[in-house]
Amino acid sequence: MNNQINQNNNQKRNESLNRNQNQLQKQSEENRKNQQRFDMEMANELGARYNEEVEENWFNLEDNNRQKDNDKQRQQNVRQNNTLRK
Repeated sequence: MNNQINQNNNQKRNESLNRNQNQLQKQSEENRKNQQRFDMEMANELGARYNEEVEENWFNLEDNNRQKDNDKQRQQNVRQNNTLRK
């Protein structure tokens, strides 16, 4: 009789352990998927920030080049005006 009770208790414990193990495996898989999703979102966000910075730097470079061209043109105009006045 005791042996039967022990077997039943062991079976219940094993079933409980199996349920816990299955639950841990599901949670582990869910955690892995969440981590992948988070990693992708972070990569996308960093990529978007990088693209914004590149675009801003490109705009600033073009703006600086325009200003340099304008400065050169102004200097040429001043020289021409000075030459014409002489």
